[in-house]
Amino acid sequence: MGDSGGSAGVSGLMSLAEVSRYLGMSERTIYGWAQEGKIPAFKLGSAWRFRRSEVDEWLEGHRSGGGSKVPITPDVDLEPTRWRVREMDEEERAALVKSCKNAINDMLTWGVGQCSWSLISTRILGRTRCGRLWSC
Repeated sequence: MGDSGGSAGVSGLMSLAEVSRYLGMSERTIYGWAQEGKIPAFKLGSAWRFRRSEVDEWLEGHRSGGGSKVPITPDVDLEPTRWRVREMDEEERAALVKSCKNAINDMLTWGVGQCSWSLISTRILGRTRCGRLWSC
């Protein structure tokens, strides 16, 4: 049980010394991490034991350099920039102009007598009364 791969190969359990060699860290550091719960470990009698599979999983989750799945900063809803606000206003204006053109085209196609003002105002402004048709 004392050599480097003996106990880990048979039972999957590693001693403190084996984990320190495996990770290339001092036994004192691994012991401290085990006591603080920073590395998966358990006590068997008075000795710390480590499952190799759990150590490997822990190692994958704590490696540096792009392997981290935890975002550095939380998602933040940012206010739109002035440029984006202007772009949205232009998109809304273009949609309104298109709607006006379609309503006027429908009115001209159907004839003024057959087109009700409520239909025109609903089509242009999305409400039942429109003050002036040509304001759009």
